[in-house]
Amino acid sequence: FFQRRWESEMFIDESKTEEKLQINLDITMPVMPCELLSFDAQDVMGSHEVDAHGNLFKERLTSKGDVIAREEMKGSHYGASSGLTRHFSFSYDNGDVDRIRKMIHSGEGCRVAGFVKVNKVPGNVHLSTYSHSYLFGSLYQETRNMNISHTINHISFGVDTDISFIKKNFQ
Repeated sequence: FFQRRWESEMFIDESKTEEKLQINLDITMPVMPCELLSFDAQDVMGSHEVDAHGNLFKERLTSKGDVIAREEMKGSHYGASSGLTRHFSFSYDNGDVDRIRKMIHSGEGCRVAGFVKVNKVPGNVHLSTYSHSYLFGSLYQETRNMNISHTINHISFGVDTDISFIKKNFQ
């Protein structure tokens, strides 16, 4: 007579001193202006980063995919104590809104590439427009049918030496 038995084990990797997990990514959003995108990270420990940064870069793309400009993503860290109740003050004026409107109408896209380090606990990371949602009121006509199609060119977890070791030894 066969009987199933479920066992669950959890191991903590103590062999490495690195406290953060590196996420390597390269994502293209061909018709979403960089100005409207942020890379956000949140974990169960209460850490919340809006427009998280590490070594991430945004490349503004023409509608044909050519690079217009490249800039490092800058962000702010909000710890458990501040949670999501943090009040933001943004300084977008009418000129900024008009500039972003032109980016949308010209079909400008964005490529986000590089890496970010996050806590080694359950959580989520995502490209979003969340941190720029206040702009959507001013850009309602342009953003109500926004195309958020994207291509994940690359995503991996860990530093390059670890990834190379895995590829070499576990094919």
